[in-house]
Amino acid sequence: MVTPIISISVPTWKIHHKKLSPAFNQHVLNGFMDVFNRQSSVMVEAMAKELGKEGFDAYAYTGAGTLEMICRTCIYLLRQVVKKKRSDFIAKKKNDENGPETARPFRAFLDLMLELTAKEGIFTEKEIREEVDTIIAAGQETTGYAMLYILLLLGAHQEQQQKVYNEIREIFGDSDRDVTKEDLTHLVYLETSIKESMRIYPVAPVVFRQIDRELKLSHLYQYGGSSGVELPNDEKENNGLGAGTGGPTAWAVIERILVFSDN
Repeated sequence: MVTPIISISVPTWKIHHKKLSPAFNQHVLNGFMDVFNRQSSVMVEAMAKELGKEGFDAYAYTGAGTLEMICRTCIYLLRQVVKKKRSDFIAKKKNDENGPETARPFRAFLDLMLELTAKEGIFTEKEIREEVDTIIAAGQETTGYAMLYILLLLGAHQEQQQKVYNEIREIFGDSDRDVTKEDLTHLVYLETSIKESMRIYPVAPVVFRQIDRELKLSHLYQYGGSSGVELPNDEKENNGLGAGTGGPTAWAVIERILVFSDN
């Protein structure tokens, strides 16, 4: 039975989540800008052959592109070198024991897991394989579909598509140079469009609940220690005060997120 971080027990999840969180931050992503640029170019070139056709399956391209990105960013270390990498960490730890203390560098996901295994014994080899499988499966599909929804919404809303295009032209002109992290701070309308797409079509519109005591509902009985998945809605009596916060009326400045529709 595979028990990656999304389905393990709460106490274990808290430990794993705390230890793995440093692998997911902007500093790590910035280190893979060349990968994102290269694979995005490959995806765009592949999609170009569909130009002029009535319709095509865009996910065939966004899914393949994100799979390559996931593999190169999160698990660029192949499985057959896992044991060697672990032994290298152990050897390096022994060599560094008497060395000066340095700032903790940012780690890619698998690098961090291997280091934590070598230094703190947190993960077994089986757990490492399970987490890697989770990153591939969950990361690839969710990112692929998020990109798909963004493209579909921009394609259906020509005015917004033109604004995105104009913003990109202002920054890049006729150049086909790579995108830099500095460029991202200036792509304001594009970022707004992406966030609005993810608000309308969230990739995982569910809430995981851990039941810590016996609970009797009108149609079922749940035992303490069990888990459940809930589909959120706007009913505060069922989902608490945060219900419906995905809607535009929950935001202080509605104009900042309304891009594609009146949803």
